[in-house]
Amino acid sequence: MRNLIFLGPPGCGKGTQSVMLADKLGYKRVSTGELLREIAKQKSSFGEKINALLTNGELVSDEMVNALIDDFYSKLDASDNVILDGYPRNVEQAKALDVILQKYNTEVNEVFHFNVAEDVLVKRITGRYTCDNCGAIYNSFFYTTDVEGKCNKCDSEKFSRRSDDSEEVVVNRLRVFRASTAPLLDYYAKKLVLIDAQRPATQVFEQIVSLIK
Repeated sequence: MRNLIFLGPPGCGKGTQSVMLADKLGYKRVSTGELLREIAKQKSSFGEKINALLTNGELVSDEMVNALIDDFYSKLDASDNVILDGYPRNVEQAKALDVILQKYNTEVNEVFHFNVAEDVLVKRITGRYTCDNCGAIYNSFFYTTDVEGKCNKCDSEKFSRRSDDSEEVVVNRLRVFRASTAPLLDYYAKKLVLIDAQRPATQVFEQIVSLIK
């Protein structure tokens, strides 16, 4: 089993790259953000609590997130390769991950840090919108539909934006990232690989593939 960590602020492109690696090389990917957003949709007191935290750009407790990761690994085979997208978010979670991986006789191999200027991150996040029909992702600043209001892939005219993509929430998420996640760069110093994530996604993907093969 090979374990890759994709580390970087919201909007840096790590989610896009993890999906590409899963599609092209068969990696198993886990995004705690996606898992938590699914929980937030549940009509329960716990789901509403998680939804409130996500909407305000706050982080969920370490215990909850660590439990999600442990559950994810419990369902894998020893031959599976894994991408951890956006986890761990702080040193405490990193230490918990070490314990979880030891339980399954594996370890972190490489940590890819995605670097993007903050002003670009804000535009990437606040500008993104998704086709409700096929899930295609667009951006008001960088990548709009060819025909205004019509999806390039399926011609749907229904789009939506995430409630936590407002500029106020994004700025708060970046502040939280700097405070809690940046120290991970020191924790993983010996396994850290720096990625210039402002380049086109295809170039970033080619670099990552060349580094892990």
